[in-house]
Amino acid sequence: MSVCGVIPVGGPVEAVAVVPKPGTGPAEASSADEAPGAAARRAEAQALARLEAERAALASARRALESAARAVEALQADIVAAAEGQLVDLALAIARKVLMQDVAEGRYRIEPIVREALRHLTTRRDVTVHLNPQDLAAWQAAASPDEAPPAHLKMAADPGIPRGECVADSAEGAVAVTLQESLQAAADMLRQPE
Repeated sequence: MSVCGVIPVGGPVEAVAVVPKPGTGPAEASSADEAPGAAARRAEAQALARLEAERAALASARRALESAARAVEALQADIVAAAEGQLVDLALAIARKVLMQDVAEGRYRIEPIVREALRHLTTRRDVTVHLNPQDLAAWQAAASPDEAPPAHLKMAADPGIPRGECVADSAEGAVAVTLQESLQAAADMLRQPE
């Protein structure tokens, strides 16, 4: 609804301009129409900025977690390696104690020990195997009465050789099989990386 009125002026009127009421003119209408779009764009830009900041914070946190996970894995590997070494040492200490007790009580077979010494010789001629007298008696008792020892193999009692060990001599050299060497070979095998 439009209201017209007469406004007195004190002289001739040269020009008349119609001024719209605030909020009803075309400039305000277009600015009012743009304001919601601009506000939405601003809100969207702010939301995108927040998302980018959150994404950057998450990426930083992910890198920190990955670094921490690598540090934990390295620490775990160190702990496992130390524990494996300690377990090997413990197992060898137990094996040494059991083996020494078995040797002291004569609960072992001398034949595999002699075979191990002979296996390391490069020659099979004129071999003398030195054994503790008790081990030599066990060797002779275990031998079949029908089976003569090979002609190239001579067995000799040597009280200087501990029980459970032997030394095989040939013209090319000697091979000793000792409990300590056997335990060391087992330790080396256990400590080899898989």
